[in-house]
Formats: sequence, structure tokens, C-alpha cells
Amino acid sequence: RVDAVLESPSLVERLDFFPSLTVRLPSVAGFSLVPSFGLRETYYSASIEEEPTPRIVPRSLHRRYSDLELDLRTPTLERDFHVAELSDAERAALDFARRMSRADPRPARAERERLAQVGFTAPAVAELAFVAAAIVFANRAATLLALPPDPLEQMVDRPLVRLLRPVIARRMRSKPRRPEPLPEPNEGPFASVVAALEGSPAAGVLRRAIDGALASPVLPRRTKMLLFAVVARALGCTRTESEMRAALALESLGTADVEGILATLASSRLDARETRLVPFARETVRYHRIAAVQRRMREVARGLEPAEIVETVGLLALANAVCRLSVLLDAA
Repeated sequence: RVDAVLESPSLVERLDFFPSLTVRLPSVAGFSLVPSFGLRETYYSASIEEEPTPRIVPRSLHRRYSDLELDLRTPTLERDFHVAELSDAERAALDFARRMSRADPRPARAERERLAQVGFTAPAVAELAFVAAAIVFANRAATLLALPPDPLEQMVDRPLVRLLRPVIARRMRSKPRRPEPLPEPNEGPFASVVAALEGSPAAGVLRRAIDGALASPVLPRRTKMLLFAVVARALGCTRTESEMRAALALESLGTADVEGILATLASSRLDARETRLVPFARETVRYHRIAAVQRRMREVARGLEPAEIVETVGLLALANAVCRLSVLLDAA
């Protein structure tokens, strides 16, 4: 790390050990309690001495803490749709959306073919994928920023709203729309992903989101490309990773440099901020314990400006959405 405040050795070792035990207790009426207990210890080969001036000292640092969680899981459609009274098309759509959001592994060509077999056209599959990706985006943004539930989200379980659901659903059901052309120009990063949404208004939404994120001056362009590349590697999205490698080459990061960063999530070529953000990017791809990833977010955000925090969260949410949307290209 080299910046205006600190200069670290070329190599600082970090070892993270976090064993945990999770037990799912028998469910009652669809509700289940899942207790989990973990112990975490992190070792750093160097530490920061703040006084009289900040500097790196060759003194090892150990951080230890325990973590106890009780997760009350309620009945949900996502968990119960395999036994719910759904049509084959509805079941296939929900299964595809769940696989997209989990991406463990990414949906394969067979999943897209199954959608076609139950009546989904290619544009319908693209919109379904976009909706799933948009939910991934919203989930990351809300989780990492620890946003409270919106009052509208809490209304859905009220008795009156349940009674009015059929009427509300009928009013919200959109009328058929004419296909929309691709946004012009559709150039720059991820143009092929945007093109996969041709005919849908989602294409313009995605193009504007990508262009706005990359044009923002809050974080350097190189940092943004690195975060996208890390998420792409974690999701097995070779198209996005290749595109980011080419972009990073223009930022003076060669093939060997980028490969080392993606393999180890560390490098002497990273600046102080990137040294924090790059490892954290991979943690946002798949997480099962919200409290743990929010705790890591607080660690990463320490010392960052509010605008940097918001932009980091937005970029990581967008990267997770775009890399999942690329399944449309895999299936093409």
C-alpha cells in the first residue's frame, strides 16, 4: 500500500479462520429456527500505529470474536413453490429465477430450453432474467447498507391487503406493449448484455445504469473494473471477466497482474482503497448470513467517505446483476 498517508511493505500476510456450526431445527407450520455459532480469528503480519503519525509497523495483529445467530425462517413461496399449486410455466419461471439469483452454479442451457418448452418466448425469458437480476441488485443494496424494510413491504401481510390481492394484481397487470428498440448508442462495457434485452424497456434501464455508474467520478475507473472482474470470476462469468481484463489493460494492469489479483485478491499494485474493496467484492456474490456480511461491510467502510460507500455498494450490486444477466448470452 502506497498513498499520501501510509506506505506498507510489498507483502502483508492475512489469515482468516472462521469455523461455524449451523443446525436447522424441525419446522412447525412452515416456521423453523436455525441457530448458528461461529468463532473467527484474523491474523495480520503488520498493523497500523496511529500515534504520533499513522505508519505501518512490523507488529502482528490478531482479531478474535464469536458470533451467535438465531434465524427464524418463515414460510415463503421461494421455499414452497415445488409443492404449491402452480402451472408448469410458473414453476419453471420460479426455478429459473431462483437459480439465477443463487448462481451456484449458474443456470445452464437446459434451464432456458425448459422455459421454451413450457411456452416462454426469448423476449419473455430475457425479461424474466432481468427481473431476477434486478432483485439481486436490490437485495445487495438493501443488505449492505442495512436499509430498514419499506412500509409498503410490510403492508402485504395485513388482512385487508390479503383480501384485496386479486383486485390489486389485476390492476397492476400491464397491457401488452410494443417492443422497444435498443438504446442508442449501445456502446461500451456490457453492450452485449444490454443487446440481449432487445425489445424490452429493461435494455434502456440497464444501459443508463451502467453508463451512470462508470461515469461517476467518486471511485476511479480502474477500481470499478476490478470490482466487476472479481464478481465475474466468482460467478464463472468468462465474458465479463474477459471484457474487464481488456479494460484493465488500458489502466496499466497487465494480464499477469490481473490474474494475480483475481486469484489471491491481493497485490502490491492495488492502492489502499482497492486493497479493502477487492476481497470484499467476492463476499457479496454469495452469502447466507446477513449479519456477517453487514459486519464486513462496516469494516470495509471504515474511513471511507459516504459517497464512496454508496458508490461501492451500488457498483457491487450492479456487478452481481450484470454478471448473472450474462446467462442470456451463455444460452444464446
